[in-house]
Amino acid sequence: MFMEEIEGTSETQKDPDSIGFLHGYRQLEENIEYAVTKQFKVEMDVYPNDLPRELAEREVLLEHYEEQRRLLKVKDDMVFRLS
Repeated sequence: MFMEEIEGTSETQKDPDSIGFLHGYRQLEENIEYAVTKQFKVEMDVYPNDLPRELAEREVLLEHYEEQRRLLKVKDDMVFRLS
């Protein structure tokens, strides 16, 4: 949002609009000041030591998936035999 406004005032234009630039200068300055002073999050929510725990959880889910898949195959076979 702010970067598009800043890029719109670049010198790459063939015929720079000085009046338009001066007219929008205050808003441009406020946008730059906001971008420079914006707080950012320094603490990360992801920890590298979470990987083994996450892998264990995924393995449990995969085991349940395999159980459900086998159960579904048995049910499909029963329905097929009844038809």
